[in-house]
Amino acid sequence: MRPREPEHPVAQAATEVFRATSEGAAELPLTAHGLIFVALFVGIILWLVGGKFIKPAIATVGVVVGGAMGFLLLPILGVSTVLGLPGPYLGMAIGGILGLILAILLFRVSMIVAGGVTFGVAGLLGGAIYLQYMPSEFQPSSSETTQVQRDAQPGEGSKPPATGFAPDSLTGQEILEEAERRLGHAADAAGELLDQIGEDTQRVLRTVAQRAEKFAEGLWRQMSALWSELSTRDKQVVGLATLCGAAAGVLIGLLMPSKSAAMVTSMAGAAIWLASATWLVHAFEVPGRTILHRSPMGWAFIWIVFSILGLMFQFTRAKRSRSSAANDNGE
Repeated sequence: MRPREPEHPVAQAATEVFRATSEGAAELPLTAHGLIFVALFVGIILWLVGGKFIKPAIATVGVVVGGAMGFLLLPILGVSTVLGLPGPYLGMAIGGILGLILAILLFRVSMIVAGGVTFGVAGLLGGAIYLQYMPSEFQPSSSETTQVQRDAQPGEGSKPPATGFAPDSLTGQEILEEAERRLGHAADAAGELLDQIGEDTQRVLRTVAQRAEKFAEGLWRQMSALWSELSTRDKQVVGLATLCGAAAGVLIGLLMPSKSAAMVTSMAGAAIWLASATWLVHAFEVPGRTILHRSPMGWAFIWIVFSILGLMFQFTRAKRSRSSAANDNGE
């Protein structure tokens, strides 16, 4: 029996990245997954009706992409807090605002960027598929894996000791004095509780920032390890294919921003919601998620099929709208 040849590192890329995601995504705070839920919804809208609602869709994509970049960028740069605020959340807010502003002000540029990114990803997959069937000689090496550990949960604050007195044994003045003393104890206990809550909140925020930082750094190490496994020739092939795809997308977005809207949005929408759904499946550890570990050829085929389905849906919907408008004008 002929021994099985080792799989090319490029063909292992999707599986390795998914493994890193499955190890780290579940440890991220719920806010990060909420952003992915928004991306999933936006991707479906782009996929099905993006050509008609391109401007609000581009604005929403700007918010999501900017927020995601801000959420991961500050932890990668080692910034955990800014003016007492958690770095990931502050970066997500600033990135979302900047992404919205840029998307609104620069619609044509947004279409050019969207086309470049979409076709660049297509070129990357194309280069990976080429190397899967025309590989260079290589020695496979073990890739780094990400292990995001749970931080200890903050402890509960200590309760103040209870005090008591027998009112029947005290005079009216002593009762007033005792009540005043009890109110003083209650105020002190409330102050200590507020201080404890503040410390616990700060500890939770630090934990959130640390988890986001560990996940971002681990995912970056994973991608760097995968890239370092490639030979010089393989890097050139992948880089050239990505560059050519991005250049083609830029030209399409520049020369035909309106006519290419349906094509770009169907491809970009399919890529966004497929990636978002995959993330959420791993983040919430859905049973059977290993079925999503596909080769570049597998993901390219899935993406192409859903892109064509979305494009057909948009064209069919536009044709019906034109027919309905023509009938109304005829009447």
